[in-house]
Amino acid sequence: MGENFAEKWVFPKESAEGNQFLEEVEEQSTVESEHIVEGTKLKDLWANLRMRSNLIFSAVIWCALIVNYYIVTFYLKYFPGSLFTNSLTMAFSDIVSYGISKYVLDKLGLIKSVIASLSTAGIGSILYFFFFHEVSLIPFFIILCRIGNSMLLNIMYVTNNTLFPT
Repeated sequence: MGENFAEKWVFPKESAEGNQFLEEVEEQSTVESEHIVEGTKLKDLWANLRMRSNLIFSAVIWCALIVNYYIVTFYLKYFPGSLFTNSLTMAFSDIVSYGISKYVLDKLGLIKSVIASLSTAGIGSILYFFFFHEVSLIPFFIILCRIGNSMLLNIMYVTNNTLFPT
């Protein structure tokens, strides 16, 4: 029971002398352990004004985004009609919003695209707030919210490396 079965599966290429891939991996791990980058501590990043504001704003946006995204998802079962049809419609709206977010991000840039996606979700929320008694329009309002949330989710995921360069 205490045997390591992974050691029994050593392929001839891996055990041969001069394996370039294994040598590169070993070299990279020794270089990474010897080279410690200055300024990688949280207090050093917090001292940089741009990094601090990026961290605060992205944390707030991510928290609000995830809460809104899952509230819309959980509300899906209360729509009139079939749950499967509603789920398919939401999946299709996600695909559309991911495609739209690429063009919005290219045309408007990061900040304006975040504002545009939040505005789309906000318009859907406001319409729902004022016209909640129109049962036939509620799915349209929720899909509009979902498109805005999915756009923002994709934009934040894609641009996360520009907010926190390494």
